[in-house]
Amino acid sequence: MSSTYHLAALLLMITSLGATSIGAAAPSVTSPGASPGATSADLYSTWRWSKSGEAEGVISGASFVREGADGTIWAGTREGALWFDGYRFIRPPGPHYTVKWLLALGNGDVAFIVDGVLHIGGRDGFTAVDLPFRVFNLVTDELGELMLLSRTSDLYQLQDGDVQPLAPPAGVRREDVLNLQSDGQTVWLRVTDGAFRRQGNEWVRELQARELRYLTAGPAGRRYGAVELPIEDRGLWSWEPGGELSRVTGSVSDLIRVIAGAADGRLLVVQESGAILWKDNTQDGIKQLDLLPAALRDVHDAVFRRNGDLLLATAEGVWLHHMANTPWERWYTPDGGARNRIVEILPASNGDTWLGTDGGVEVRHADGSVSWLEEALGRDLRIVTGLAEDPEGGIWISSGAYWDGALRFVQGQWQFYGAEEGLDSHRIHRIHRDPEGRLWFLGLSTATGASRNSPAAIVTYHEGRFAPFPLEGPLATGRVHSFAQGTDGSLWFSGVGGIGRYTNGGWMFWTTDSGLRYGAVFVLAADPQGDTQGGCSSLTRTTDSAT
Repeated sequence: MSSTYHLAALLLMITSLGATSIGAAAPSVTSPGASPGATSADLYSTWRWSKSGEAEGVISGASFVREGADGTIWAGTREGALWFDGYRFIRPPGPHYTVKWLLALGNGDVAFIVDGVLHIGGRDGFTAVDLPFRVFNLVTDELGELMLLSRTSDLYQLQDGDVQPLAPPAGVRREDVLNLQSDGQTVWLRVTDGAFRRQGNEWVRELQARELRYLTAGPAGRRYGAVELPIEDRGLWSWEPGGELSRVTGSVSDLIRVIAGAADGRLLVVQESGAILWKDNTQDGIKQLDLLPAALRDVHDAVFRRNGDLLLATAEGVWLHHMANTPWERWYTPDGGARNRIVEILPASNGDTWLGTDGGVEVRHADGSVSWLEEALGRDLRIVTGLAEDPEGGIWISSGAYWDGALRFVQGQWQFYGAEEGLDSHRIHRIHRDPEGRLWFLGLSTATGASRNSPAAIVTYHEGRFAPFPLEGPLATGRVHSFAQGTDGSLWFSGVGGIGRYTNGGWMFWTTDSGLRYGAVFVLAADPQGDTQGGCSSLTRTTDSAT
């Protein structure tokens, strides 16, 4: 996901630096979801796939993947439960856990099991829940309440921290219970002679005299499940409520690892052999895919997101398949003038997108609404060139051409930061956030300096404190346009004076004298391979020793 996002951001940044407006005429922002005719052919469109692997924080592959109630993507790994911040996966503070099962809760948290112990939490960490039994599996019901199956096959419900026993279906003994599972819409209780479906506060018999795994409710009431034994019946089966169970046409005799269904009718089935069965959201039946895309190899878990995208947990990391109708959507304000000159773009963690324009700040909210900000604390928000989000969710804005200091928007309130508050940097051109959560303010040393050749002043912000970061060499004598941190921790800067890298207390510079075609470099982005991309009038790749 990271590499695709950086490339898109890089192209958008180059467009804005060239003073090109985004779009011609556009509707409000909506979540397009899957295409009405989404087919297996879409799985072979390489631009629709993006991957998060070791370079993006998924070190040892992923076993589980989920979408949180707030849209956050979570992965269960041998290093613990990781969350995706839009660039990379982050492990919340606390011990390392090998996650067994991963469940998204209705309040935005997630839950998982470690050695039978239930853990609940989120981005700030997880807490082990003290229970009088070991947990085998867990699901949430249609009301969002947590249901638990113990290792002794007893059922419980967890409500507001209070654990209450949950009665099994009438006539079902403890030794008859095999597992408790959910397909994201329906809670299923698998027993030795069939399955029950949770409806309100009751158990409803769904299947008789047949053991199935990975029960999934599709659209129009059709259900799917996997049969393991007897061997001659092994494979994918389907039925409708009150109807007969039958083998799915087009399926093969094989063990099944994953069944994932989408609300629009698409179905993904992963078999132990690695074969993939797929059903389009059309009237066509299920078919086996040939010549699998790289993302569909060694799949451990799969889930369709609410917007129709497909998430995969694989041995290589987490893959995201975008199922939107088109890769681009145009945003434009009719007769907007300066509002249509986009200078900076910030996708916020809550799903909003902030646009820094010559006319102010436009916020495109996740629900499709749009807010427009022309002033804050009495300051005219023209020519906004810097946007960034800190780890606490605060949005920072600045201007490299019109006003000094920076403004922070958090919990509906604005705060101003200037020299008196410790931000001793003026006309701040850009604000960047590094992987550790620090903010880097790329500004000028004098309040009156607006020239590209005015001395630079770089200030960092971390855990509520500002600190200057001194520059050396050609970068110190002119405006600094961009910052990036390499995968090895090295710090890269670019601007009027070329490119500079700071690592292990020393500097190295690239200028026109050392091979740069143009002296001013406007954009930097570090790629997962450890190289750095720089944008001037062309695209340049730099390594440790050459340009």
